[in-house]
Amino acid sequence: MATRYNRAAVVERNLKSMEANNELKDFLGEKIKVIYGIQNIDFHSNEDYFFFNKIIIATDRGNIYLSPLVDSDEVQIEISQKPDHILNDEKTEILADFYGEKINYTWTGINTNGYEDVFMISLKDLKPSVLILAEGSVLKLFRITPYSRSALSSD
Repeated sequence: MATRYNRAAVVERNLKSMEANNELKDFLGEKIKVIYGIQNIDFHSNEDYFFFNKIIIATDRGNIYLSPLVDSDEVQIEISQKPDHILNDEKTEILADFYGEKINYTWTGINTNGYEDVFMISLKDLKPSVLILAEGSVLKLFRITPYSRSALSSD
């Protein structure tokens, strides 16, 4: 059965996303101060992942807020150009080994139905370091590691 979606709504979301992506350009070269994840403790799964309601990437320039859009399972990107205090007792520091690293590049991924459900960021070089997937109304966080040549060799 084919999936039906509202094309006009997808186009409107993509235009908003393009605006956020343009604002993300201002963050290229900025050093990461801290990354917070606000966990979703209500989401239960057999998968061994953390599930987040929000991920916040803080820099001296401002904050990048990532959250899932519940109705479409897309990654919503919001930008605060001013560094502001992040108020939430439920936040957890994550990805501490990236603190002090520069934001080199960002990507957003659009699936075959037109939904923008992936956000990637490179922090130590130009290769993607972290992937954030919106799925099941939560964010899932993945570290990206290159597939090495040694993994191709057979013993």
